[in-house]
Amino acid sequence: MSTLHFDQMDDLLQRICEKLQINPTQQKLAKDRYETIGEFLSSDEALLPAKPAIYPQGSLRIGTTVKPLSGQEFDVDLVCELFLNHERLNPVVILNVIESRLKANKIYLPLIERLNRCIRINYANEFHLDILPACPDFGKNDGAVKVPDRKAQEWKDSNPKGYAGWFDQRSMTYQKLFEKVVEPLPHNEPIEAKPPLKRVVQLMKRFRDISFQNDTDAAPISIILTTLAASFYKGETSVNNSLTNILLMIKLAIETNPTRLIILNPKWKQVNNSRMPYIANILKEMFGEDVTNIAIKEQADFIEKNRRSGLLSVSHSTGTLIFGTPQSTLPVRKNTFYGSK
Repeated sequence: MSTLHFDQMDDLLQRICEKLQINPTQQKLAKDRYETIGEFLSSDEALLPAKPAIYPQGSLRIGTTVKPLSGQEFDVDLVCELFLNHERLNPVVILNVIESRLKANKIYLPLIERLNRCIRINYANEFHLDILPACPDFGKNDGAVKVPDRKAQEWKDSNPKGYAGWFDQRSMTYQKLFEKVVEPLPHNEPIEAKPPLKRVVQLMKRFRDISFQNDTDAAPISIILTTLAASFYKGETSVNNSLTNILLMIKLAIETNPTRLIILNPKWKQVNNSRMPYIANILKEMFGEDVTNIAIKEQADFIEKNRRSGLLSVSHSTGTLIFGTPQSTLPVRKNTFYGSK
């Protein structure tokens, strides 16, 4: 019979990630809202001469969205790229154009909020959709764009497509973008198919949300966490190993040059070398009690089911759990620590 070594910590982190996924209803709602507003802008007669192209950016594009905490919303980010020469335009004008087109629609009119670089549509008690106007950077051919900055009264460099492509490559996944005016949102990947790097980013973002829920203005923004994680990812197949190594590398980088990196809570590094009851308490504090309790119970049920079937044992040499019935193992007795509160 074939055997499988079982890493309880890795399994718990993956189960927690599954609970952090936005649910299918939220995914469909975001997709519907995105496509509707994308079609509205791309078919608007006033914008047609500028050949508008609508495409996603941010966490939904790269697959790192996490379910919001109670009272918070998740966001959907899209780019409305207009084929115009930015050098001939005042950056505020392009914001005005997109805002005026949206206000012409009675549905969007009461939902609009103007931000520094984008126009936000606030869907009450659901999520918000941020529309970033952009113009091509004709001096480059790698997807780079220029985006308006209202406060600075100037154009800023950006490259949402290039960043997403880099992150996909770092996470060892590839995603084909269709040649459409309104590009589709990526499918919501099942957690078992989601690469370790994406799961690590989800965990880091949830820890950020919990740590700064009383001071959201001080919270590190998602793109910083995502970039740090992707930069230090070394292709590990284990979520646990990926998370540990990424955070160790961030810690090392901070110690080398503390003025250029965000310092994360040192509790992260305590998980690996702790016993399970202590680990459970740390995970609850980091990622939330509800999702952690559910993940722990699911793992306990899974282990107990295999134990009763005689398929779970412990390796003499490593002490790790093994599924199957190889030689040099001991049968696993029933655990009781999962009931820890």
